[in-house]
Amino acid sequence: MDLPYGRIKVSQARTAFAISLSEAKTHLRIDSSYTADDTYITELIKIAQDIVEKQTNVLMSEVGMDFIADIWPGPFVDLGFSGNTITHFKYYNTSNVLTTLSENTDFIVSNKDYPNATLRLYPVSGSDW
Repeated sequence: MDLPYGRIKVSQARTAFAISLSEAKTHLRIDSSYTADDTYITELIKIAQDIVEKQTNVLMSEVGMDFIADIWPGPFVDLGFSGNTITHFKYYNTSNVLTTLSENTDFIVSNKDYPNATLRLYPVSGSDW
């Protein structure tokens, strides 16, 4: 996703989705012992979640993100979506070094001041970025 001050991209493949294969098979009334279509059903889950997330700007399961920008853009970064907490974030600092930041150590993810707004990354006090 491109932002006015940088770019956000998924940094790793998801390991979990909002709906498990088992839940999908139960909903579709497919016996759990039948596995011939498991790969197909799993792909449908991924596609459906991706569509919902893009249409609603709400993350339905945890995902790692990279923020790529020349400089930290200001007092916070508006991520443009809401949903699950982000546990790590990467960005290129002013020395052009890829920097990994950790939640509650380097940054806090919040929309507490704007409950209907998208998530924002705020630096933890004393952080040098």
